[in-house]
Amino acid sequence: MKQFFPMSKSEASMLAFLIVMSVILFLPMWRTIEIGGMVVFGWLLAALMVISPVLALLVLRRSDRAERGKNRQDTTEFEGTENESHPLGSEGDPKD
Repeated sequence: MKQFFPMSKSEASMLAFLIVMSVILFLPMWRTIEIGGMVVFGWLLAALMVISPVLALLVLRRSDRAERGKNRQDTTEFEGTENESHPLGSEGDPKD
């Protein structure tokens, strides 16, 4: 029995990118170099805090769309439900 959910290639590459960026971020050499009065470690940490959630949202959104096999404009799942939920004549007769 598998203990983990399967991971797509895009999710695995995102995870690998974030791990590599984290390893590079915590190298000791970044703690002494300054850019604009701030240590490079701070700039890289800020970039990681912005890039990681944005990248995760984009990858998961893309994989969710691919799983459903639809694009954002496709609304075929909602076409027939409106008529089924309102039987004819339930909204009132305009003659009354």
